[in-house]
Order: sequence, then structure tokens, then C-alpha cells
Amino acid sequence: MMRTTIESCCANPPRSPIRELMELEASKARFSKMERILESGKVRVTVDVGNNMRFTGMGRNYRIAKTTAAKRALKYLHQIEEQRRKDMFHTSSNA
Repeated sequence: MMRTTIESCCANPPRSPIRELMELEASKARFSKMERILESGKVRVTVDVGNNMRFTGMGRNYRIAKTTAAKRALKYLHQIEEQRRKDMFHTSSNA
């Protein structure tokens, strides 16, 4: 009954956003130490990617905040990559 779900997970195991970011931008991604926001009791973590990109994540604890920052960075990096693909497609189809 759950065979297709199990096979799908085995073929495409879920990946940690932090791990995915570190694999994608291994030497460029740096996470900050956590900052506690006293008013809300939440934690903030920032990830710097390269020299000019910074993404912030907030959460109840360090792990959640770090994961949120990594997800935001990945979302932006994937959008840039998709835009590059579109630009390359339009450039090559116009030639």
C-alpha cells in the first residue's frame, strides 16, 4: 500500500536545506552565531553567501532559524539559476 511512497523517498531522499546549501556553495556559505531577540524570545541566524548576499532566518531555536536562513538562500539561488537558463535559452533561440 505504501510501496510507491517508500520507493519515491528512496529514489529522492529528503535533503536538509543546510546540507544542500553547503554542497551548492561549499566555500562561500557562512552561518553567523545565533542572536536572541529578547522582545519575542526568538533566535535569528544569518547566512552570508559569497561576498554580497545575506539571508536571515528566525525561529524558536538555532536549528529552525538556521534552516530558515538556508531555505531563503536556496530559494534565491534557484531563482537566479532559473533566470540564467531562461536568458541562455532566449539568447540561443535568437541566434
